[in-house]
Amino acid sequence: MIAEANPVAVQWLLDWYLETRKTTLDICQPLTIEDHVVQSSPDVSPPSWHLGHTTWFFETFLLRRFCPEYTAFESGFEFIFNSYYESAGDRIQKSNRGLLSRPTVQEIHAYRSYVDHRISELLKELWDQNGAAADVKVGMDSSPLTTNEKNELLQLIELGIHHEKQHQELLLMDIKHNFFCHPLNPVYGTAVPPGLSELSGSAVNWLMERNDPTMYHTRMPLLVGNSEHDKEMLRPFIEAASIKEQGILFEYGGPAFLGHGASGFGYDNEFPSHPVYQVPFWIASRPVSNAQFLEFMESGGYRDFRYWLSAGWQWVQENDISHPLYWRKGQGHWQQWTLDGWKNLDLNEPVKHLSYYEADALASFYGKRLPTEAEWELAARMAALEGLEFQWGRVWEWTGSAYRPYPGFQPASGAVGEYNGKFMMDQMVLRGACDFTPVQHSRITYRNFYPASSVWQMSGVRLAEDA
Repeated sequence: MIAEANPVAVQWLLDWYLETRKTTLDICQPLTIEDHVVQSSPDVSPPSWHLGHTTWFFETFLLRRFCPEYTAFESGFEFIFNSYYESAGDRIQKSNRGLLSRPTVQEIHAYRSYVDHRISELLKELWDQNGAAADVKVGMDSSPLTTNEKNELLQLIELGIHHEKQHQELLLMDIKHNFFCHPLNPVYGTAVPPGLSELSGSAVNWLMERNDPTMYHTRMPLLVGNSEHDKEMLRPFIEAASIKEQGILFEYGGPAFLGHGASGFGYDNEFPSHPVYQVPFWIASRPVSNAQFLEFMESGGYRDFRYWLSAGWQWVQENDISHPLYWRKGQGHWQQWTLDGWKNLDLNEPVKHLSYYEADALASFYGKRLPTEAEWELAARMAALEGLEFQWGRVWEWTGSAYRPYPGFQPASGAVGEYNGKFMMDQMVLRGACDFTPVQHSRITYRNFYPASSVWQMSGVRLAEDA
């Protein structure tokens, strides 16, 4: 999190803002104009809407607030591109976003350029050429920005950047679903924008077949707080931990901590860091593979009610589910839909696009359970500190934890307080990251969340059990 406005922070943030905005356009570069307006299900949004919505975020929460004389690019965009912010006014229903043939893609690109120019002006006017704080807002008759307002402005821009990175992941997931539903199976391709491929240094490997999930650990600082402090807090767990059956066995039970306690960026739902009591447990070193899931399928897992939660069994029956989304049986073997088209199923890859119901049933089949989010975070922290194997970053991982606020949770102030808190019901927490998650948007404390029946996101599963 940007702690204080200064020339270095402002310039760094401006560069990062422009780089992030360009990456979003690069993701859409392989698409045709027609591809931009497709919405294959109510879960996804058209690419054109993502382009407009991420721009609307900066316009609404920054330019309209900090630039008193700002003129909106086009009236009506606030209705089209608002997602779920009640405080920002009425909006189009999500399921109707695919009806938006206008504004055109060209007009949305112009909208992005217009807002980018004004954001750049706003940041540059915070400081004069000598690095001194500017005395006026971007409005001729406005009062000067206070130090607190400047800091808040920078923090909102940082939030907006992470919001856009979140939509970069969503864009790729939505494009994947849109093309999957097309009868001609169009291919997006394996070329990934430089802004995303920095993770592995190879665009193709990053997107389609990343071979080293621990890249997240080596290419960016993990938000585990102060490492020496963490080691001291986790000392009893570290001393009683051992490698067992391709996992980590924690034989110590006692107080631990959960949540974001470092100075780096985090969403409000990751705070505060707070004490928890952890009983001994075992957790797998890596997510479940396609081979392991095939064993569940071929043993009749989808036809045996004993493995399923009641709601999950009903979901299987009502929707005639017999395999994960994007799988098909062809020429005697299983194939999987990717952004590069249909590929033979790689048995060593982590299984993807599971619902919570499927993840829980799979764990039951193997006599295990899903880890809690506290167990997942404890294992990830300790593995990072001690160099133990704990692979994550290929798939979002369902946990057994309901999405609820941490003790002491405080929503962000203002309209952005709607970002997370109001969704803390009827959803389950996922931890980690996935192949489409930008590297700078990945961290140990990240709390993703989806309804139990959702499968369009790139979600997998890791096994755990009581010790």
